[in-house]
Amino acid sequence: FKRIILKAGASDNYPGNNPTRTYAHMRDAMVQTYSIKNNLNLDERSYDPAVVYINGRYWGIYEVRERVDNDYTDYYYGQTKNKIDVIQHWGGTNAIYGSDTAWDNLDNFITNNSMAVPANYNYVNSQLDFGSLIDYFVINTWCVNTDWLNWNTMWWRGRKGAGVKWRYCLWDMDNVFNLGENYTGLTTTGPTGGPCNATTLFQNDPDIEHTRMLSRLLQNPQFETLYKTRYAYLVENVFRCDSMVAHLDRFETSLAAEMPQHVARWGGNVLTWQAHVDSIRQFILKRCTVVGGDNDTCFNIKKLKFNVDPPASGNILLSNVVVSGFYPVEKTLPGDSVYSLKAMPATGYEFVEWRKYNTANTLTATVKDSIINFDLQKKDSLVAVFKLDLPDTLNLVINANPAWAGTVTFDGNIINTFPTTLQVVENTTHNILATPYAKHVFVNWSNYNNFNNSITPSVNSSAATFSFKKSDTLTANFDTLKILGSNVFVPNAFTPNGDGKNDIFGLITIANDYMVSATLLVFDRWGTELYNGNGLNAGWDGKYTGKQCEPGAYYYVIRAVHKDGKANEFRGDLMLIK
Repeated sequence: FKRIILKAGASDNYPGNNPTRTYAHMRDAMVQTYSIKNNLNLDERSYDPAVVYINGRYWGIYEVRERVDNDYTDYYYGQTKNKIDVIQHWGGTNAIYGSDTAWDNLDNFITNNSMAVPANYNYVNSQLDFGSLIDYFVINTWCVNTDWLNWNTMWWRGRKGAGVKWRYCLWDMDNVFNLGENYTGLTTTGPTGGPCNATTLFQNDPDIEHTRMLSRLLQNPQFETLYKTRYAYLVENVFRCDSMVAHLDRFETSLAAEMPQHVARWGGNVLTWQAHVDSIRQFILKRCTVVGGDNDTCFNIKKLKFNVDPPASGNILLSNVVVSGFYPVEKTLPGDSVYSLKAMPATGYEFVEWRKYNTANTLTATVKDSIINFDLQKKDSLVAVFKLDLPDTLNLVINANPAWAGTVTFDGNIINTFPTTLQVVENTTHNILATPYAKHVFVNWSNYNNFNNSITPSVNSSAATFSFKKSDTLTANFDTLKILGSNVFVPNAFTPNGDGKNDIFGLITIANDYMVSATLLVFDRWGTELYNGNGLNAGWDGKYTGKQCEPGAYYYVIRAVHKDGKANEFRGDLMLIK
């Protein structure tokens, strides 16, 4: 460094010279380091605490501070002394490097041209760092700086190469947090002052142009949105009670060990100093309730609290970004704006509805829609309500075709009255069994909603598993055996699928008191003989030359010899089903 500043707290030096002031020996350094910590778009004077001795004599707590000058701009921006314009206002405007001509020209352009015209706005944007202007006003108004604009205001630009647009520096920030002086002329120096009080000052002062520039730029909707969005972001994420108080606590801790020696040298006492530090703490806590609260009307910033009910049942997306991992949480947002919201249920839950409490705010969809647009006009609480996603109980109709041909057993319960409607939980599996009555045979299962529900291992298995997802009608299909004698029958269909049930087509005899011998022949529809077997137990397995035949209609001939010696021939159709 070519130059450093040894600063003794300046206007905030403890113990000070006015017993009505809350001198704390940290205000300027605290604010500037907080700006550095949070990467505000400003140039600040970095800080380290130090204990100073002069000729061996203890001289107390000082601040080692960086100076914003040509060495600073060269080091951080590559802008050398002959390529910068640095301007200060401390009771009057003075160009300490370069010239203020370009700045005056820019001021005149903004004053005499409408910023609502895109071409004018774009030109100013090419010259002035809007982000720096916004951050400068937000930090000074939030901390209630009562010694700026007409004092302690500094800004600069770089002209080397691509250059650096006009941007702002933090100068002496001693008169913040209600130190007591009011050089700027605010309506109040306390924490309840409106955050836009300072922006209305000096509008007609030709030598203090910053508030006038801001007011003119706010006539452009694009800049107004930029300002409100950045303002809301800083209030929500930077100027928060918890982080600001924590920063203050670290400052207090860093000075506390040395403060007894300091007061022994310069007066005061540690308890009073601690009380002064606490006054800053109380200021911050109060300020958090004002800026972005109901009293913050100048930029229409609103608080919106988000919650989910029951806890941990889901999440809320704000403009496709998760609001928080923990609820409830309060956000600071530009008012008079419409926000896209989406309710996302956690695993095992489903969305029910939105709940809001302020009638001034409206939804562009119904409260039952998980995706909504929320028009934020006033402070509100918005709750996404979820419920456990319990499986639904749906109707399952059990039927038999024909109804008198057999029974259906569902999970061990025999059903013999058809149709019968059961209440069944969705997404469950059940055991089913079709049992034909005498002189009947099971053919297959059928169900209407086979896109969602399924039967395994196949619809031809009389004993099967039924996977139930949606409402359905489940039917056990039977067939009547054709009577060839008092105790002899033949089925109309069979299912050679290897499940051991109805796999063979042949005679079904209850007692061998009618036929003594029989020959069974099976033909396809072209007359090809597929099977020829002798005996009462002869049966066709659905194969021809070792290969399974296709499902369809076939023709059979049975030649039988009865006990009385008479011979008969029976002919008929049969269905091979898979």
